[in-house]
Formats: sequence, C-alpha cells, structure tokens
Amino acid sequence: MKKINPETWRNYKFAGEEDGKNCTIYYLSDSDGSGKGIMHVYEVMNGILMSYDVLDMKSCWQDTPPVPGFIQINYCNEGCFEFELETGEIGFLSSGDLAISDTNGSQFVSSHIPYGKYRGISIMIDIEKAQPVIDLSLIHISEPTRRTPIS
Repeated sequence: MKKINPETWRNYKFAGEEDGKNCTIYYLSDSDGSGKGIMHVYEVMNGILMSYDVLDMKSCWQDTPPVPGFIQINYCNEGCFEFELETGEIGFLSSGDLAISDTNGSQFVSSHIPYGKYRGISIMIDIEKAQPVIDLSLIHISEPTRRTPIS
C-alpha cells in the first residue's frame, strides 16, 4: 500500500506510524507522555484525505508553521477540542460541531483537549492537487442526463 504522507503535516512530529488496511496510521503522544492518540488516514481521491481521530490526551499541539493551500473540515463526534490563534481568537469544537478552516490563516499558538478525549473525522483538501479531480467531477454532474427511448 502507498504510504499517505500529508503535506499539511510536513513539520509535525509523530510518535510513530504504520501501514494499516487501506490507510496509514499515525500515533501521537502528549509532550509529557501521559496521553496518546491515533489517526487513521485514508486517501479518498487525489488531494483529498480523510482521517479518523481518536485522541486520549490533553493536547496534541506542536509549534509548527501552517502549510498554505489546504482546507480542513473537522467534525467532532465525541469530546472536545480547543485552540487559540496568534490573533487572540479562540475556537472550541465539541460533540456535533463542524468546523471549516484554511491553512492560509493565522498561526495556532496552542490547543487543548479539555476533557482528555476527542473522537472525530477530519477531511484535508490540498487545493492544488484536488482541483483537477473536482473539475472533472463537476463536468460529469453538469452534463444533461441522456435517455434513450425504449422501442
């Protein structure tokens, strides 16, 4: 299986990784080693990745610069996630919440998992890589449906 190595995480330090069934599994740990996390990352189509995240930790934040050109969609199924941007803005994602962000925005200065538990799905879109696939899909959607009469 082809290893999935998202460009959006190019500066992130994972505790480990391995090949899973049709996915790459990334392991995370708290800076003090007290918590852990697992991300199952699937390539849905060229430039579009989906990750199922199971985090049992207080924080997975690392001081890494943002990588421009990505859109990220996050859905929290259980638990919550809190972050602060360099602008002073604070975001909070809790069970049932959906958030959409682009990586051209402000730098994260911290993040926390207040209850020590987060379960969610993330979709990462590399705009440059995904655009040709999206364009092709839209062409097929916009074509009129042709019906041939049955004789």
